[in-house]
Amino acid sequence: RLEAMDMTMLTCLSTPARFIIRGLEDDRVRHFQLKLDVLEEQTASYADYTWLKSHRLLDRTKVLYKACKNTYFSFRLLDFGCQLAETGRIPNLAAANGIFDCAKQIWELLLIQPGDWDVVEAVFGYHFEVMRKKFQLSMETARLGRVEIPQESQEPETEREEPCSLCGCQMDGSQFQVDQPVSAEHLNGYWVKLANCSHRFHMTCIAEFIRNSSRSRRGGAWCPTCNAKVRVKVTTWRAYALWGPKGLRSAGYAPDRVQEEC
Repeated sequence: RLEAMDMTMLTCLSTPARFIIRGLEDDRVRHFQLKLDVLEEQTASYADYTWLKSHRLLDRTKVLYKACKNTYFSFRLLDFGCQLAETGRIPNLAAANGIFDCAKQIWELLLIQPGDWDVVEAVFGYHFEVMRKKFQLSMETARLGRVEIPQESQEPETEREEPCSLCGCQMDGSQFQVDQPVSAEHLNGYWVKLANCSHRFHMTCIAEFIRNSSRSRRGGAWCPTCNAKVRVKVTTWRAYALWGPKGLRSAGYAPDRVQEEC
């Protein structure tokens, strides 16, 4: 599993010594080297599968807590992948913990229920796409042997003020940040950016729009400004081919198309 760049094994390899009762005396551990191509394939496909799994858990099996946790876990996998590409280990195992806290707040404050996956996509999808691009950049940089990896600014964007097209009010609040606490008092002020078109709306406005709009079972919701799909595009067949149980694949959860909105 370590040779296959299994993330669970790589996490164990990065566990601080104070938590280890007995270390592994194995040459494969002592002389371990990352296989960047395998790491990229395993991490990217597992993150995509976990994103798809979140959708299934929320809308099909209706297990809200697990859907929330898997949404966070999609980010955690990519964060760990970035650390591995940059340092060869995972020095900060708690790096993505704030995302889980944020996800739990969103589930509670927006009253996420079965059937609300498109609301989750509208809130988290853009950030998931940014994290996937960051992971790809980390992998490309590691292959080139660079010491430093360019870091994108994590500060909230300062775009020109414009009204939310759904309510007509100015979006003068803060951009929703996936790794920062959400203020219940200022919930109506947060704005989000959609993953596929970058149009912006108040978070509560787009959530209400999606819940009140008609949606196709496969395609999901769309942007009220340009009709672009809200859902992030993932390589569905690859995710299920590598990680999906046979029962799910045979039941039709893995479409033949290379790119499909989850």
